[in-house]
Amino acid sequence: MKRNVFFIAFGLVIMIVGGAAISKNLNKKQDFQKFKEGFDKYNLPFSISDKDTFKVSNNTLLHSDTTKTRLELGYWGSEIYGSYKEFIPELKVSSFSREVTSNCAYVANLYQNTNFTALCYLVSNGFYDSLGEKHFIIATYNNVSGNRIDKLEFAGQTTPEKYTDGLFAKDNTVTVSSYTKKFKNDPKTTGYDNNSVVARELTGSTSYKLDENGHFGKIDATTVSVK
Repeated sequence: MKRNVFFIAFGLVIMIVGGAAISKNLNKKQDFQKFKEGFDKYNLPFSISDKDTFKVSNNTLLHSDTTKTRLELGYWGSEIYGSYKEFIPELKVSSFSREVTSNCAYVANLYQNTNFTALCYLVSNGFYDSLGEKHFIIATYNNVSGNRIDKLEFAGQTTPEKYTDGLFAKDNTVTVSSYTKKFKNDPKTTGYDNNSVVARELTGSTSYKLDENGHFGKIDATTVSVK
């Protein structure tokens, strides 16, 4: 009798744990679909360049009648809330509340096949201005589970002098190019306000191929330096 009770109790525990796991996975799938809806769909090629203060160039929203995108109009997109942290590990949330301590914003839904979706979002450790640190990330996600497959830093700026441009071509080749900026006056003495950029130097370029399973593979054996 005791043995039967044990097996019945054990079976109930398995059912509860299994049911909780199924419910969690279902909720994640539903959350991922809501998360994905925040990204506007763009045609390829897609590029982000510092020359336009990181506004998207030569891209058109698939569902829009206008020839200018939100980013070209100076709008990064809506802020991504802390409830989507499971899809964006870079999204830092205070341990004492749901307050977000790093800024993240929707940028673009770039590509989708039967296996995965490629989404671009912005991570900024400061304000969305021309000098603040910012990182444009392309991440791929499984269409069914919402699990992240791979990610690539597509464009961004770590300092006011150094930045990267990104180009996502129609053949799913992604090229990331690094540059340094030269200012008219020495920023150490005059600062950056009203200090125009007089030259940009390409310091390196690396290309990647996005495969049918959502992984970025480096095409070049090493980063090509043009110094």
